[in-house]
Amino acid sequence: MYDDKTGTLWLQETGVALEGPLAGRSLRELPRESYEPGIRWDEWRARHPKSKVLHCEHCLKKRPNHSSK
Repeated sequence: MYDDKTGTLWLQETGVALEGPLAGRSLRELPRESYEPGIRWDEWRARHPKSKVLHCEHCLKKRPNHSSK
């Protein structure tokens, strides 16, 4: 995943910065009370309106009936 604000490329699986000014650093884990397993997107969006969905064009092209336009 890429952080536009810092210009850092992160490996989503490990949370380690691969490239950019934060290279070598790790993301911190959210506290357990912040986890919201099984929450629907509309509920999440209502609670966290500034959230963004991560995606890549390569992944989207694998989905049938998807248009990236």
